[in-house]
Amino acid sequence: MPSPHRFSPPWMIEENNNACFSVRDKNGQALAYVYLEDEPGRRTAADLLTRDQAHRVAAKIAKLPDLLAKRPTADGVVADRSYISAPSIPERKDFAMRPAEAILNELVLHVSPPRGCAIVLTEWKSSGPTDPNWVASCGIMEAQGLLRFNEKIVELRRTNPQIDWSDVKISIGEGRRRVALWLSEVEGN
Repeated sequence: MPSPHRFSPPWMIEENNNACFSVRDKNGQALAYVYLEDEPGRRTAADLLTRDQAHRVAAKIAKLPDLLAKRPTADGVVADRSYISAPSIPERKDFAMRPAEAILNELVLHVSPPRGCAIVLTEWKSSGPTDPNWVASCGIMEAQGLLRFNEKIVELRRTNPQIDWSDVKISIGEGRRRVALWLSEVEGN
């Protein structure tokens, strides 16, 4: 059985790239990310929190070690719970990233952009295995299409933060690649 991993208090909050607050333990291990959006239209489309809401949630998460350490047991005795432990999580060595073309195909089919409007995925430098290595963009479309686009992007960035770019041959410089797709190419029209 793996030994428990301790998340040493105090837990601290830091803001990352004006996009989220992270909660980290004393050793700098990231424990939680609380995402935010300042711009109201994008916040609504992506179903994200305001900066104040995200900070309040992160602050409550950061207080967990203190709350758990002071929690009484069933017999009323305050137990010493000065740390939080959890079983260590095995590394995901067998995890296979989805190809960029598969992500783009799924996105185009979900959004159904108007004729002549491409959706584009561009490789992006990631700062770690949980940070996305891609960004998406689209041409001009009506509000409902843009809403479907934004909702699907939020879902795909949560479920597939890292995608496989190895089959994409179009380079845009700086070691980045790009792939574009129109709905007519997916439907075969």
